[in-house]
Amino acid sequence: MRVGRLSGIFALSLGCAAALLSSGCAWYGSSLATNSGPRAAHGQWSVKMDQWVHVGEQIDVDYALHMGTADYALLDIEPLGTCKVSLVGDRGRFLFEGIRFAEPTLPKKPLTLYASAYRERGERDVMDMDGKLLRRESPYDIGDKKVASARLKVHVYQSSLAIQVPPDPAGYNWETAKLLLYARPERPAEVRAGRDYRKGFRVEGPTAAGSFLVVYEPTAEQVKHTESTRVVLSVMNAAGHEYRQEIWLPTP
Repeated sequence: MRVGRLSGIFALSLGCAAALLSSGCAWYGSSLATNSGPRAAHGQWSVKMDQWVHVGEQIDVDYALHMGTADYALLDIEPLGTCKVSLVGDRGRFLFEGIRFAEPTLPKKPLTLYASAYRERGERDVMDMDGKLLRRESPYDIGDKKVASARLKVHVYQSSLAIQVPPDPAGYNWETAKLLLYARPERPAEVRAGRDYRKGFRVEGPTAAGSFLVVYEPTAEQVKHTESTRVVLSVMNAAGHEYRQEIWLPTP
């Protein structure tokens, strides 16, 4: 994680140097990270430019200035039009917590997370009112000064399972079927066939050949976010014998 963060700092510093030469204004290097993407062992944050986040997964976003200070930071999420503000005591680091995405993004059309840091000049231009961003505009006040910015891309995905089950002459008892998803190996999530009163997997078939297809869309809590997830399907047939199949669900 340290190597990735330092290499990002070096690249951004070169960009800042060019900006300083061309504009003559104070501009600080900065980087944006999430706690969802791939990271070094024991690392907390991922600074990958492209991040993959599961539908419904709760993520935190960390925005850090490499030098200098700021009074607050804004996080814009486009094209959703969402904007969040972070005010912290450590004026060089800002945290945006508890962000979730309800829908997957289209292929090759990720969301853009754009963070910007500001120094106050007079009264602060923005405030957070119960999670809503309010902007203050006054002809008598000098606008706050942007001193840094960074961005990254977020691809929001929905994982899915489609498990082929071969024919069985005795026939399957689908009421006994279950999926075990090992996002947490010590405590796998158990899923049964869907009913009116519960969400679960769907069984399609039989086909002309007698096979079935078990289809399911896991929740964010049921899959790993940076590794493949072990999944085990089991079902009893009418003769009392168990059919069992294990697969590994990859993470993008």
